[in-house]
Amino acid sequence: YFENEEIKGIDKESFEVVDSPYSKDKNYMYYRTERVDNVDIESFEIIEDSRFYDNDYYKDKNHVFFRGKSLDEVNPNEFKRLGKYTYFYSDGAHLYYSGNKMDHIDYKTFVIYDGISYCKDKNHVYYKDRILEDADPDTFIVLDGYCSKDKNFVYCGLKKIDGVDIDTFKMVDYRIGE
Repeated sequence: YFENEEIKGIDKESFEVVDSPYSKDKNYMYYRTERVDNVDIESFEIIEDSRFYDNDYYKDKNHVFFRGKSLDEVNPNEFKRLGKYTYFYSDGAHLYYSGNKMDHIDYKTFVIYDGISYCKDKNHVYYKDRILEDADPDTFIVLDGYCSKDKNFVYCGLKKIDGVDIDTFKMVDYRIGE
């Protein structure tokens, strides 16, 4: 069982936990209760530092896996997290956020802000893997891991905060501003 759901079709004699939520038997690898396809069981391992806030990146000699699904066209030998406290990963050619390939990023001008979720390129500011609409990359600053501002708006996540004085707005505690 994984939590309250049975892992069906396992060989009980050879079954073992690899690193929860991954497990294996002599035939297959499993993520939670689902069989993971196209995996080399012998070379399967956690990607160093990938367990930060439930990110679940693993690899074998041929693939990178995110929550049990193989990511296409990713170099497992080059795949790594881009900073200590971030969800952004790269294989040197592409950028990924929580398992999603960010094709819309200009990789050459990409910069991660302090904190977990904000980044920018020459064209846009991003919150997680989504464009922060109307944000100005040249004046954008992160106030804490969740709130930010530029010359036009104050933002909390993807939401613009109306009715605040941009010039004097500051954070007084995590997610609390004045």
